[in-house]
Amino acid sequence: MRRHVLPVSARRGAALLCLALTLTACGSGAGEKDGHGGAFRGAAADRGPLPLDRYSDGHDGLGLRMSLAEDRLVRACMKRRGVPWNPPPVARTDTDPSTGRYGLTDADDARASGYHVPEDPARARRNHYFLDELTARQEAALDGDRSHPGCQAQATAVLQRGVPRQRQQQQRLLVFRLGSQAMENSRRTPGVRAAEKAWSTCMRERGHRYPSPGAAERSTRWDADSGGVTRREREVALADVTCKEEVSLVRVWARAEAAEQRRLMKGYGPQLAAVLDANAVRRANAERVLS
Repeated sequence: MRRHVLPVSARRGAALLCLALTLTACGSGAGEKDGHGGAFRGAAADRGPLPLDRYSDGHDGLGLRMSLAEDRLVRACMKRRGVPWNPPPVARTDTDPSTGRYGLTDADDARASGYHVPEDPARARRNHYFLDELTARQEAALDGDRSHPGCQAQATAVLQRGVPRQRQQQQRLLVFRLGSQAMENSRRTPGVRAAEKAWSTCMRERGHRYPSPGAAERSTRWDADSGGVTRREREVALADVTCKEEVSLVRVWARAEAAEQRRLMKGYGPQLAAVLDANAVRRANAERVLS
């Protein structure tokens, strides 16, 4: 199962999928991240909080506390079973909200990595442990079977105590659906379309022809699965960030997305209140483990 393990390489475009997942499950280390951590950098700082952010596992450090508590529970369980267990510490960049929802926004990252995801050494070490170093005995103790739940399932049960499994799934699907729909709706608003057109003009003036930031990121000229970053990729990526700032694309898009989220949330007041209640239960469970 190895739920702690994240893909070692991924395109920044995958962050759009985790946009919604960050509102739900990514906070506890179950999904792809963009490698930046929780502090908004570059143009991403313009977006500010979005209405649905407070319903995410990553909000206010909940994801990190859950992951630290889970790690402690699994370690204790493995010790009781007499199974050697010493993974590297939880990588904080895997538990904080993604900052890649509007694509590449940090000039330093663009200069260093182009459109490649900057490698986080702590995440790489933890991934390596779970992908390459586990013995069959360790995997059996971690995963368990139908008759004997493994240490992973036992830790999850402790941290989700008081939140029915069916409710967990329903809540996550709701927040996922609202978040992804708001993102798609905002992308099609006149303001965002105008900002993307202005961005494209800005890029063309610098010698790069792309209709949208997504097209630049997804260009087949960049091999996201390779470790190599070309000079051309860095140039285009830096121009991308510069043009986003010049035309205020992130600010415009964030405002449009926030408006769409508020509109969509109006019909789900009781359900969203239940999400906050469930998150409070999870937080209390985690703090009891960590106290």
